[in-house]
Amino acid sequence: MYENLTEKQEKTLVWLKEQTIDRCKVKGCNTGRIVKNGDYCTCYKAFKWLVHLVGSNIPKDYWTLELSELEIPDSIKGVVIEGLNNYEAMMEQGLGFIFTGTNGIGKTSLLCEIGKFFLRKYKKVFYTLGDQLVRSAMNPDLLNTTYDWDYFDVILIDEFEKIYIKAQSDYSIKEIEKFLRSTIPYGKVVCIATNSTEDELIEQFGVSPVSAFRGNLKFVNFIQADKRVKLQDAWMDRLKKREDLLNNKIINFHAERFFNGLR
Repeated sequence: MYENLTEKQEKTLVWLKEQTIDRCKVKGCNTGRIVKNGDYCTCYKAFKWLVHLVGSNIPKDYWTLELSELEIPDSIKGVVIEGLNNYEAMMEQGLGFIFTGTNGIGKTSLLCEIGKFFLRKYKKVFYTLGDQLVRSAMNPDLLNTTYDWDYFDVILIDEFEKIYIKAQSDYSIKEIEKFLRSTIPYGKVVCIATNSTEDELIEQFGVSPVSAFRGNLKFVNFIQADKRVKLQDAWMDRLKKREDLLNNKIINFHAERFFNGLR
């Protein structure tokens, strides 16, 4: 029904629509078409934003986060903001980031914020995990057909170290290296998050692929302690995130930013 959405994503989208927008009560709005002053109805904007979010595969826990809310060093935020301010150059030259550091310090959150930024620039974004790439790499044909990589402009790979941990042979690692080498240089923004340090990546994958990374990906090291205790303390906050996820005011706020191309 919707371009490039899986059956599971379509079900998620239908559920979200039912829980939030449902049937628009604005007079004369049945399909979400232009209703007045040449503008789209709020319900249409919200639905289109949800379509892009669901299609990006970005986890729902990160949909309502803001870059300003992330508890990460300003120096790291500054590097990312500088890159995003020049996002067209990033795309043209295949530039991206690789975030390294321990668990619970904000790597995934920052990865998802980058993804949402590019969604608001009407770019096609896809988020995946390292072990999902490994399962595809066990079958090289599957790696290229499971996901239409040519379709996406921005590819986010989280838990990259699991490529090494989950791989059953050097063969799968080589297939993924080949995929990365063929993807990064051709107008794709690839951003990676990993618990491994740069030296550990060299041990895991060898000098050659890490050297390729250095040419296209900015290494950003999170030098912070593991925040697992803080994550446990925030457990109740995660229960409340469902309220944010289904909050029409929050959805409409992000939808307006999306339609206006705002950060």
